[in-house]
Amino acid sequence: MPNWKQILKGYVDSLETALGNLTGDMSDVTQSEAASLAAFVLNYRASSRIHNQARICLIVPDLANLASDLPNTAIKAELEKIGSVTALDEAGVDDGQEDWGVYDLIVIGSNTYAAFTDANLDDMITVKIPVMVCNRDVAMHLKMGGTQTQSTSDVNEYCETIHNRVMYLVFGSVGDKAIFSEAAQSDRLDMSDAQLTEQILMVDTTADGNTKAVIGWLPIESPVGVLNELSDGSEIPAGRLFTGCFVNADKLTALGQLLLRRIARNLTEASITPSISLKAAASQVAAILVDTADMQPKLGTPAADISADILAIKGVVDAIQTNQGRMLFSMDFWSDLQEEVVVTGAQTTPTLPSVVIADLPAGATIVRAIGIFKFRMVENTFAGVNKLDAAAALPIQVKETSAGSFTTAIDFVDDAFTLADTAREGGDVIIGDNDIAGEVDANDTYDFQWLNAKADQNNILFNDVQVGLRILYSV
Repeated sequence: MPNWKQILKGYVDSLETALGNLTGDMSDVTQSEAASLAAFVLNYRASSRIHNQARICLIVPDLANLASDLPNTAIKAELEKIGSVTALDEAGVDDGQEDWGVYDLIVIGSNTYAAFTDANLDDMITVKIPVMVCNRDVAMHLKMGGTQTQSTSDVNEYCETIHNRVMYLVFGSVGDKAIFSEAAQSDRLDMSDAQLTEQILMVDTTADGNTKAVIGWLPIESPVGVLNELSDGSEIPAGRLFTGCFVNADKLTALGQLLLRRIARNLTEASITPSISLKAAASQVAAILVDTADMQPKLGTPAADISADILAIKGVVDAIQTNQGRMLFSMDFWSDLQEEVVVTGAQTTPTLPSVVIADLPAGATIVRAIGIFKFRMVENTFAGVNKLDAAAALPIQVKETSAGSFTTAIDFVDDAFTLADTAREGGDVIIGDNDIAGEVDANDTYDFQWLNAKADQNNILFNDVQVGLRILYSV
């Protein structure tokens, strides 16, 4: 990792020479020159950072005795497999000299070997890069949650329970089912505080929820761009992750080590991915409005126009905040099979099977919905050519079972399904082009009918029929 203090000193020496001030007294350096220098160094650092591997700072209680601190030595060994690691003790944090901007991730290690002095880590509350905390006491000091009594941990038992369905799918691991190679205790954190917007990834037992979190994530913002908070109500400056299962990292199995690396890798990738979203925090907009109000006496009438413009910009930004970051997903839902649908030579309205929409996630918004009609075979029982008669519209329609009204999902044209004398042909899938999201708008049961279905002659038979709904939704 570059030594930024040495690099900066070199640039300052060059600047002194250029200014003709060789005494070390920088009082002659103007504000604009200092700003230019700072901008150059920041740009150089950012450029260098792009071309290097992930940079991680591991904070430990006692750097001088790190070799004897087995849990933190184990954490450092795993982190070094995914990036460049700088070890720093709490005194190095407290002196306020570290340039945190060069790191992609800060990991606060175990306190099993030696305890942290919480006050030395105050800077970690406001640092604006992701922080992963491996012990409960520091997590509480960083306002990530509340106290939780420690006891014999059931994490291994829990991992063995979920391993085959989760660990294999996520990690591809088919060996270890336990995180720890021997009985070990995980730190746990109570993340149930109303101010927190936590995402619990692992708990001590299946019933404990957010009061006994073993791995808990605090994202910087909600899916709609609203800034989340720490437990004291202050805005969270960057993502915070509690990983109490690594407090005894020297006891990790291969699976536990893989879990540590994958979590840390995900956090570093989240940190360095460029953001192309447009957002403005409400506090920033409010500050702009205050500044504008201060300008009015000096600028006169034009300032009122500026204030109105800023208010308009705020409205646009608020709309962007509401919509940015929402991803679009698709799910298909199908009815049970219906053996036959008969279309006769007279107008009838056959009932089609119902479709149940379930498992759309909480907060999902249906953006578009379309109907689908599927049949295995179609048969003409008339001794002559036969086809649909669409002199009157004969759409397939859908409605919510308990409310709403039938809405057209699929239209048919006249002379569709032309069949020869007593012919029997293979089926097809007909996909509608009507957006029915106005009727199909949530998890529910939906009924289908074929309104005014009519053939030229008796009869056209549709065999082994299903209807479906394709849902496009955002979260």
